[in-house]
Amino acid sequence: MMQERFRSRRGLRLSFSIAALAVLGLVGCAPQMHEDAADVRGAVDASNRQFMDAFARGDAARIATLYADDAQLLPPGNMPVQGRADIESLWRGVLALLGALVIAASIAIAAGFRGADLARPPRSSFAMLRSGYWTIFTNPNAKVCYGAVFIEGCCVLGLFPFIASFLFELGETSLSIAGIVIAGFAIGGLFYTLTVSRFLPRLGVRGMMIAGATLVGLQLAATAFGPGWKVQMACLFVMGWGFYMIHGCLQVFASELSAEARATALSLHSFFFFMGQTCGPIAYGFGIAHVGKTPTLLAAGSIIIALGFVCAHLLRQRRAADAGPE
Repeated sequence: MMQERFRSRRGLRLSFSIAALAVLGLVGCAPQMHEDAADVRGAVDASNRQFMDAFARGDAARIATLYADDAQLLPPGNMPVQGRADIESLWRGVLALLGALVIAASIAIAAGFRGADLARPPRSSFAMLRSGYWTIFTNPNAKVCYGAVFIEGCCVLGLFPFIASFLFELGETSLSIAGIVIAGFAIGGLFYTLTVSRFLPRLGVRGMMIAGATLVGLQLAATAFGPGWKVQMACLFVMGWGFYMIHGCLQVFASELSAEARATALSLHSFFFFMGQTCGPIAYGFGIAHVGKTPTLLAAGSIIIALGFVCAHLLRQRRAADAGPE
């Protein structure tokens, strides 16, 4: 019995000694591991910079040299592409397609404005700019409009970068499916254009903002519980419809903030909206990491619904300070 206990204790001492040596070894390797990670990160950043430079120059051959000799690309919905020669051909096609789209857009714009009677804009000055901003922000609707579109961009468009990861959690790994789900939002916007003439006379501006915000909030809540991709596409369809119901009303109010500086007012409207879109993924990422997906989306939905009621209560038709006599 004593021998067995002695052997057991000796075994424990040996185990602890091995564990201690392992820990000391890891601690000793930590600086080297940190240096290796920093070197890898530096190499990746350098490769990314080279890729972006080659892409900006339209240099498919240079892009191909950044891949290994036996590299393999897996374009969505297409056959695998292997080897530098085939990868270069692929990128030549991509760059040619992008160039063709730019040329087609330029031709369409030139044709659309051909023969248009365009008046030469007046010369700008800092005094005019300062006067325009003063006129816009003295209107009580300005802070409400710009604050509202910032929150819209944050809570609605800030969600889109996470759609693919939400679907991945459900086992749907295709990025094409994620694109189809997000396309539901655009289709909802198209549906809004077909129905606004019927709903606006019935609901009025205040009703449109409340109804639109409520639709968006409910769809965010539904998405929070992780339905299948088909249901999520339907949710984004309704979300797009509701989003444009409130966003369209806010855009009308923004266009009436100033008579002489209308373009500036609408530019500020876009600025605050896209700033919200910029901050949205950061806010969603922080919320999902700290409290989880479901509470974050439910909070976003609640904020949007509250926003609709606040806008309906605070926004009123007001005469711009620089508007001429009626």
